[in-house]
Amino acid sequence: MNKTSVYRQLWSWIVVVGVLCLMSGAAQAQIDDTELTPLEISQVAEIRHILGEYAAEVWPGWELQLTPLLVRKGDFDYLIGHPDPPPEFVDIPSLTINGETVFRMEGHLSPAPVATAWQVDALWAAAIPVRDEFQSAVDELFGEGIIVLDDAAYIRAAVHEAFHAYQMNTFHGPESLPPAVMMTSSPAWLEDFSESQIAELDANLLAEGQTLNTALDPDASLEEIAVAASDFLRLRKERRVHLPSEALDFERGTEWMEGAARYVDTRLMLLAGSPDYEPSMEAPAAGVVYPLADEVWSHFRAQVNDPVSIPGTYRDRFYVLGAAQMFVLDRLLPGWQTRLFTGEQMVEDLLNAALEER
Repeated sequence: MNKTSVYRQLWSWIVVVGVLCLMSGAAQAQIDDTELTPLEISQVAEIRHILGEYAAEVWPGWELQLTPLLVRKGDFDYLIGHPDPPPEFVDIPSLTINGETVFRMEGHLSPAPVATAWQVDALWAAAIPVRDEFQSAVDELFGEGIIVLDDAAYIRAAVHEAFHAYQMNTFHGPESLPPAVMMTSSPAWLEDFSESQIAELDANLLAEGQTLNTALDPDASLEEIAVAASDFLRLRKERRVHLPSEALDFERGTEWMEGAARYVDTRLMLLAGSPDYEPSMEAPAAGVVYPLADEVWSHFRAQVNDPVSIPGTYRDRFYVLGAAQMFVLDRLLPGWQTRLFTGEQMVEDLLNAALEER
């Protein structure tokens, strides 16, 4: 299973792209040596920096060495952070990024210029095109101007895929993922729903999201959070009475796989948008500007409150609903990440457990 999905969400973020002055030590290159521009090098440096400094903070046990980065540009793939690159990759002596050797091969491992997780010999890597090529692919898929990738959105997409690479490396490939995760490719059962059934489903999902959103209120007490979480689980159980059995695995598996990645990329953007965040040396010179944490959180809660309006497919709703449950678990069940990664419980199982253990 190779996940080849374009990151579909649009954030209204502002970025100022300035003239990049490479600073000492962190990234040294000649453009004609590497074919990566100084701006592209700075973006890779910031991706590696935010993961290296903060990955373990947002997900205990997430180490940078479990997240190589595969960057696609033109006729080449560039590999950063892989401990044992395949023989077709050769190192670029003139280039290091954040102290890491950069390797290059002619040709591409991934068949398309999309953001994905891709296996590179024994390890999975976060695969992403350089931003301009990624933007062109997104424009071709969704239409020009529909989704605009500024630096922050681009870095967030890479972070999202980096977590998928971490998931795959932790479970040693797709064959060991929880069974429900393998049932999330397409909600084929929706094709048999009438317009009135879909309208009812949308209304029920809207009620679930609004109830769950109340549990995300930063001023809510633990008791109020628990009540809202209990109401959310009740509404979900009532909605599923009218759904086929395969819908259960579809939702639960999507929330485990994609909800976790959305939780992680949201948390990292909250950190990057805080006053205390220290970016890589290259980021300020390159003009990378992150949205303020309040903006990130407000946008996320707006999506939780109205999951039906989220751009993309039916599946995208559960990216956000899964992530929202995880933010609730942060309050009700600290350390839940370790329990989720046993693969024995899905996100809503842990939410149930948090309520039972109170």
